[in-house]
Amino acid sequence: MSGIRILDVIAKPYADWSKTICYSLIVDRMPKLVYERTGNSLVSHDDGVYDFLAIESGTKDAFGGREFDIALTDGTVYRATGDVWSVAPPKHIEPTVSVGIGTLHKLQQCYVFSGASVAVTKLQSWLDANTPSNDYYKYDARSTVEWLQQHRDGGARKVCANRARKLRRRGVEVWRSNAGDRMWSPWFERRRAELTARRATDPGTVRIGDIA
Repeated sequence: MSGIRILDVIAKPYADWSKTICYSLIVDRMPKLVYERTGNSLVSHDDGVYDFLAIESGTKDAFGGREFDIALTDGTVYRATGDVWSVAPPKHIEPTVSVGIGTLHKLQQCYVFSGASVAVTKLQSWLDANTPSNDYYKYDARSTVEWLQQHRDGGARKVCANRARKLRRRGVEVWRSNAGDRMWSPWFERRRAELTARRATDPGTVRIGDIA
């Protein structure tokens, strides 16, 4: 199996007042989750991307008590029954940082990054050669002019021919409804302006379309 390539990185403060930076990684494939068991410690490692779990016997509330199978490197499967918890990395592991991770395909289906840990050296290698984006919704299909155009009818307003000409001179998008009326949408114009400004001020090296 090929290695995991970082295609882009989004770096945002945890909150407006926070100095802690949260990283979201767009990768070419998701890590394969196969865990090496050492005692009650479970560690998955795939080309610098980690996941850390621990078995705590007698507990039943981990992951909401959900039951699921965990593939192990020895070829066996451990059945989690609320007794396997997400934990900090063991001391023998190389330095890692918690990140969000996703592929373009996965994010297009649902714009949620999965939790993971990545080796500091792997992330830093990308950061040394690139500038991260600051637009968390950069790859969200709903953050495109095309998506906004498909949903602009909600709140759209009728305008007369004279008003339509004035709006067009201002760069406002005016269209004809199915009934033939001239229409424009303040919501669409506001969202398009916000999107355009966000894209224009994004310092990221990678542009949308570079990795599509």
